[in-house]
Amino acid sequence: LKKNTTMSEVVEKKVEETKTEEVKDETTVTTEEEQPKKPEIDFNTALKQVLKVALAHDGLARGIREACRAIDKRQAQFVVLADNCDEAKYKQLITSLCAEAKVDLVNFSDKKVLGEWIGLAKYDRNMKPWKVVNCSCVVVRDFGEESEEMNIVVEELKKNRK
Repeated sequence: LKKNTTMSEVVEKKVEETKTEEVKDETTVTTEEEQPKKPEIDFNTALKQVLKVALAHDGLARGIREACRAIDKRQAQFVVLADNCDEAKYKQLITSLCAEAKVDLVNFSDKKVLGEWIGLAKYDRNMKPWKVVNCSCVVVRDFGEESEEMNIVVEELKKNRK
């Protein structure tokens, strides 16, 4: 500051500086076309997320014994059955129970991956699964909370019903 400046001149300079800073800080408004779009979520990714949320809210029945109970009590929202199940009678029992109770059945490819998704795995320090228990059947009794993934799974199940 110069020695001969008055207080009002200093205040005016400060006001002008703040106005120019405010103009620089204004954000530009983007249209919907310019905003980045969310990537599409496939069914397996959505199913994995739904199973994790249901596990956190204690909404899963794992294994044949718990699954049969949940289906018989009409608590099942839908059932996930592994295709590479060892016993043919196991598959036959679950499919017939689902047909009787009119519960949606999702066929899944691998029982080891299904076991990992529903929390039947131990992890090492680097969070890599080293001991995974196979699981051939999972029943979702409670979704837990509303999510985009849940909507994707429900819509896919509705498509398969028709």
